[in-house]
Amino acid sequence: MSSKTVLVTGGGSGIGRQFVRLFAADGYRLVVFSLVQSELDDLAVELQRDFPTAESVLVQQDVAAEGAAEEMLAYCQQHQLVIDVLVNNAGFCVFGDHVAVDGPRVESMLKLNVIALTQMCRVFGDDMKRRGEGKILNVGSMAGYIPTVGMAAYCASKAYVNNFSAGIAAELADYGVQVSVLCPPATQSKFMATAKGNDDTGQAVEKFVSGKMFSAEEVATAGYRGLLAGKRRISVTPMLRFSMFMMQLLSPDTLANITLKQVKKLKSA
Repeated sequence: MSSKTVLVTGGGSGIGRQFVRLFAADGYRLVVFSLVQSELDDLAVELQRDFPTAESVLVQQDVAAEGAAEEMLAYCQQHQLVIDVLVNNAGFCVFGDHVAVDGPRVESMLKLNVIALTQMCRVFGDDMKRRGEGKILNVGSMAGYIPTVGMAAYCASKAYVNNFSAGIAAELADYGVQVSVLCPPATQSKFMATAKGNDDTGQAVEKFVSGKMFSAEEVATAGYRGLLAGKRRISVTPMLRFSMFMMQLLSPDTLANITLKQVKKLKSA
């Protein structure tokens, strides 16, 4: 059993919630930040039922708000919570033609997927660097390898997460800080409901990505095991790891055109 502390963003549902359960099972002290208070309330009941001895601090917080990373670090320091593991899980997607989707919603997505994650890594990564130990797990996506019609901004945001994680992993390695990125495929969670498209392209992309979906538990378990094994880039299965490798051999233009053909086919179906 561990006596360490993990901080999970977006831990109230989906993959984040499964991460919380996995760390709880190993005896970690839990610090969970989520935007939705009702999800935190449900999580509190679940933890009390399934892990009655687990110490947990559940906080309603907009992770993408300006200055949120500094506020979260200050909260942890105020409550004497030294974060040994940071899981940057919070994020969402918007389906639809980029010129047709809601502008403020896309901006909110980019703030959460890119800016918030970057700031969390900067603030908590610096704290870990000064202590000479710590682990960071960023939730990227296989979508970061596939510029997809109908979710162009989301795929770009996850390409950033995938590559940013590799960069800071190299920067922090000599200081005892491990940085890993989990690259899951489409997952059974709130993802689809949140991303739901209102135009023909959005609806076609929804069909395109929902063909074979993994459970949130499968994805989180793969991420958890990969993190503890010290892997920098984590896939859910060996076959998906091979798929990620093959996608890197194709140009972005080729991949985008492949997805365009698939989406057009689904539109006409």
